[in-house]
Amino acid sequence: NLTAKIGAVIGEVGAILKTKPLAGKWTRVLAIGWNQAADSNVIRIGGLEFDGNMAEQNWDGSYSLEQQAGIIITGRVGGAEYGTLNALVEDCYFRDNVGNGLVIHWNANVRMWDLRIHEIFRTGISAIGNFVKMDIRKFRSWGKMRGGIDLEPENETHYMKTIVEDA
Repeated sequence: NLTAKIGAVIGEVGAILKTKPLAGKWTRVLAIGWNQAADSNVIRIGGLEFDGNMAEQNWDGSYSLEQQAGIIITGRVGGAEYGTLNALVEDCYFRDNVGNGLVIHWNANVRMWDLRIHEIFRTGISAIGNFVKMDIRKFRSWGKMRGGIDLEPENETHYMKTIVEDA
């Protein structure tokens, strides 16, 4: 796993980040977290390819490894009074993953531009928890396993705001 500091810029056009063989259920290639009372500066992730290395996961085709992800972005779990993690994910390609491409979890505001999803078993983008805002532009998914967009709010009293513009 790679962990980044908030305010950082992560990415180099053409760089490939690959899941190690037999990585296990909870493996995320890039994990970004925020656990402060104030909102974060924007962290930018761009120009990267996330190879889930499906062929080397000993995967049986079930949901047994569904928590694997290329990226997880998570703010502080709790209420809206906590600080929000702000991120921009742009020009990223997620492929061959037994779980998810990108997971957004609690108290996060994420703008996404030009995401390409190919052969992702569970979802291309998965939003889990509450107090999540997403602005998705130029989202493309193709292949036999077309990972889409999954919204999983914890309950109906909290919000999950989403704007989607398909490519």
